[in-house]
Amino acid sequence: LDAETNEYVSGANLAIKNKNGEIIAQWITTNDAYYISLEEGEYVLVENASPKGYVLNSDPIYFKVDANGNTTTSNNTNTTQQQTNTTPPPPTNPQVEEPKAEGADDLPF
Repeated sequence: LDAETNEYVSGANLAIKNKNGEIIAQWITTNDAYYISLEEGEYVLVENASPKGYVLNSDPIYFKVDANGNTTTSNNTNTTQQQTNTTPPPPTNPQVEEPKAEGADDLPF
């Protein structure tokens, strides 16, 4: 989301990795929300490329999914935010790319 307008931003390349550094999902943002179902575990969301006119967010977002689908999110300042699971509508046109092999060097798990 754009920090000023709170609207979706198209063109960001995002990825979710598991605690082993394996890419679970990777997509290019559009003007629509992107939904993914994750099993219980620890994950990190990273921005690999920013849209034109935006600065790359190099701060990974670490989060955990519990058995009930609730998430706890933390960032580099060690703040946490818990969110209760809500069932999102199914994706209308997901753009999922094949996972690419990467190392787990950048994960704190």
